[in-house]
Amino acid sequence: MVTFKTVTVIISIKKKKDQSSIYMKHDGTRFDIAQTLKLNADETYTIEITVKPPIDILEFTLKDKKLQLTEGNRDHAELHYTIEWSSEHLSVTKKNTRETVPLEFVLDGCTNPIATNLLFKLYKPGETSHCQWGNRLNSLEYEITNNNDELTISKTTFR
Repeated sequence: MVTFKTVTVIISIKKKKDQSSIYMKHDGTRFDIAQTLKLNADETYTIEITVKPPIDILEFTLKDKKLQLTEGNRDHAELHYTIEWSSEHLSVTKKNTRETVPLEFVLDGCTNPIATNLLFKLYKPGETSHCQWGNRLNSLEYEITNNNDELTISKTTFR
């Protein structure tokens, strides 16, 4: 049984080697998802997750791969996790194409995962010029609402 009315899940993605931010681009209606996240293929990323209020994440899946969560600080207001994720299994995307990447996570007390899709543009390893066009992405913020134990993402913010 779900005991919260709303929960906020904040996801930050950075390159592991130097903790630099990734970039995003607003593509409007060109694709199914308006915002494209720009990453390099064959790169390891650090994903930092903050959950407010502090509710445990039981599973976190990206591109159908269950990822290992490492719990960090926890207090009365929030809970932090860190994940290492590699884009080595993704191919460089061709011009005018994007890769739709499913994202799912299960919160403690919930039976169904919270699911959404991200849109990736993958560049060659080490490529920096096109990969850094657009806006620096500090975080993705998902506001999740509980309506009679039916969880939905009510708001998504790219910061």
